[in-house]
Parts: sequence; structure tokens; C-alpha cells
Amino acid sequence: MSIGIVIIAAILLYAFILEPAYKSQIAVRLDIKSKQDIYEESLANIAKKGMLNERLKTQEARLNELETKFLPGDKPPVAAAELQKIIKTMAANNGIDIKAERALPPEGKDGYIEVPIEMEFETQIAKLKNLISEIEHAQNTLFIIGLRVRVTNVPDPKDIYVTMNIEGIIKGVLEKQR
Repeated sequence: MSIGIVIIAAILLYAFILEPAYKSQIAVRLDIKSKQDIYEESLANIAKKGMLNERLKTQEARLNELETKFLPGDKPPVAAAELQKIIKTMAANNGIDIKAERALPPEGKDGYIEVPIEMEFETQIAKLKNLISEIEHAQNTLFIIGLRVRVTNVPDPKDIYVTMNIEGIIKGVLEKQR
């Protein structure tokens, strides 16, 4: 009987004291391990803070440099007029006479406004190539967003009629039309 009492006492001791204490110890170890991992990750992020701040400053400086190449003017009509003036000057430098020009509706995107214009002119392929090259290498950031070319005289395709859509960018938010 004393062996039976010892066995029952051992089972009760294991079931009610040792097993719960062991499970609690494992849970505490897992909790400590997960908190250590979080702590180490936080330390790594803190260590990266200086590097991330440097990258942020570099990117902000680069953005400021790019914004200096935007069109002058704070309103789309002013910027469109300036863009037309820039393109007309480039066209004149290449011996191209602009036949028609018009401002297209601006579009706002993420704090910037895209200001497009449309120019129509008659020219030769070589002059068009030179004009496109000059637009691509302009001091301002300009994009050719559309180009339609038609031959004016099919038997003698020396001259072409070009409709070119060019876009510049200004900083700002597009106001809603009323």
C-alpha cells in the first residue's frame, strides 16, 4: 500500500506541479526569445537610422535638383505659354515655322502638374530629328508624349506635316474646375 501511495503521490506531483511548471517555463522561454528577436530588430533599425537619414537627404537634394528643371510658372496657363515659347525658339533654331499651337488640358499627379501643348508644323525629316534631339537635351525637363507625321506630297516625300505633343512639369496641385 505504501508503494501505491508513493506512486499516486508521484503522479499527482507530476500532473499538478512538475508538468505545469515545465510548460510555464517553456512558454516563458519562447516569450523571452520572441522579445529578444524584436529587440534585436529594433536595434538594427536604430543602427540604420543614420544611413536612412543620409539616403533621405540625398534623395531630397536630387529631387530639388530635378525640380529646378521644371517649367517656370506656378499656374498651368503660364507654364504652357512658357513651354510654347521654348518650343518655338527651338523650332526657329532648326528652321521650322510653327503653323499652329495650342495648350492641352493639364493633369495633376502626386503634387505635380503635367502641362501639355500641341504644335503643328511642316518640315523635313532631318530638321524634325534635330528638333527632337534638342527637346530631349533641353535645359528643362520636357517629354514628347505624342508625334503624328504625315507626308504632304506622296510622290515627292521630302516635306512632312508634323503634329507634336510636348509636356513639361510644374510643381503644384491642380485646382478643380468649377
